[in-house]
Amino acid sequence: MKNTKKTANKLPVPGKVRKGFRFYCAAVLSVALVLGCSVTAFAANDPIAAVNNLSDFIFGLIRAVGLILLNFALILKYRRQIRVRRRTGMLLWMLVWILSAIIQFLNPEILVEGFGSCLGVVMIYLQFENPEINLDRASGMYNQTAFYEFIHQIYYDRSAYTAFVFINDHRFSGDDSQQTMQDLAKKLLSTDGTYIFKTADDEIVMLTPASMWNHAATASIQKFALDTYLSASSGSNLKILFLEDCLLTPCQEDFFSLLRYCRRTKIKQTVQRFIPVDASVAARMYAENDLIQKIDDAISQNRIDVFFQPIYSTRQKAFTCAEALVRMYDAHGDLLPVYDSICAAEENGRIHQIGEIVFKKVCHAIRNEQLAQYGLHYIEVNLSVAQCSDEKLAERYIRIMERYQIDPSNINLEITESATMEMKQTLLANMEKLIAYGVSFSLDDFGTGQSNLNYIVEMPVQIVKFDRVMTQAYFSSQKGRFVMNAAMHMIQDMKLGIVSEGIETQAQLTAME
Repeated sequence: MKNTKKTANKLPVPGKVRKGFRFYCAAVLSVALVLGCSVTAFAANDPIAAVNNLSDFIFGLIRAVGLILLNFALILKYRRQIRVRRRTGMLLWMLVWILSAIIQFLNPEILVEGFGSCLGVVMIYLQFENPEINLDRASGMYNQTAFYEFIHQIYYDRSAYTAFVFINDHRFSGDDSQQTMQDLAKKLLSTDGTYIFKTADDEIVMLTPASMWNHAATASIQKFALDTYLSASSGSNLKILFLEDCLLTPCQEDFFSLLRYCRRTKIKQTVQRFIPVDASVAARMYAENDLIQKIDDAISQNRIDVFFQPIYSTRQKAFTCAEALVRMYDAHGDLLPVYDSICAAEENGRIHQIGEIVFKKVCHAIRNEQLAQYGLHYIEVNLSVAQCSDEKLAERYIRIMERYQIDPSNINLEITESATMEMKQTLLANMEKLIAYGVSFSLDDFGTGQSNLNYIVEMPVQIVKFDRVMTQAYFSSQKGRFVMNAAMHMIQDMKLGIVSEGIETQAQLTAME
């Protein structure tokens, strides 16, 4: 724990920033000293006498105003090197000093200029010299504010630093997970040559100069963290993001975006414990950002179309319903990748807007095209996992159906098994309202992911849709055929409808009949 006291003094400042910042402070202090002396001397003179000596008055005024402008010019020049909090402190300091000098100039008997100077010095001290402002008192580590400032300095100086981000995946952590993070923090604080930051309750960041690091040290950290804190009794699900070079992105804003991207994709979507973050990961982040921008443009510029895929009924020997499929286009009219676009929209919250646009277009088509003339009874519309967690979903969809004046029996909403797992109560409440209004439901993609027959029992669905993978297994594997036959017989006994996705040949259709 020796390192706790050593690092509690101040954050290390890279060379160029330190040199420029020292020059700035020296310049500002010199300017402030001259300005203070000048204004004080000028204010001590009698205003009437100053007017009588016009040349002295004009010279003093130009000198005072010039020095004030010089100070603001210096702040403007070095604004990229100074954090907003410190820059604000400097400006407030000068403002207090100028106001007190003006008051004393207009009222020479009120000696407030010295008080203003002292107040300004106190403000600067609180902004610049308070070491605890960057510390997390409970752990002795640097806090999130210090982490942002340090990364800002690294990017300005283009210094090479290696980063380890220790994240406790709370979704699978036990009751002892907080104690695990505390033990990890104590161990890391005792490591020489490192800077430790607590950026969240379940996250610790360790930065060290790249010149002091090597592959052996990386392997040592990996073994120490994973072997020690991933035992069955620890209750921890620790994962480590490893950035060999923090300068993976052009600017610090993109660096923080990269960390958020990795938390969302790498932590939640992988079973890996030690996760290297390199240029390829940054490239995928930029590709996703570009795709999100194209999705935003498609939403705002109405470049979203709905196509209808007919569904064949083996009983009626005809197409009796259709599934709504969304397609989005870029500015050149090229189709955006369907699967990637939907995944990106779900992860970034755009799926709510897309889902509502699709539902409105479906309602518009039902009203204008008259389904009966095509022999269609209803249209299936998919609900994403994110939409299923929306407590106001039922109210909004009912309002849309009322606006287009359509029969709710023409709508069948598809839910997925993952949706029923993650937000079951909210989904059930929405389903009850929509079923009471006349809408029906299907369980989509049955047989994939975390399949469980209890979903069919618990969820008020009228149709079960077998995923394409299960359908293909029916034709390619004897075990697959046995499992699917058993599931279909059970579903039919429950008086539920069945849809099998992926039937592409006449032979497959005949076999399924």
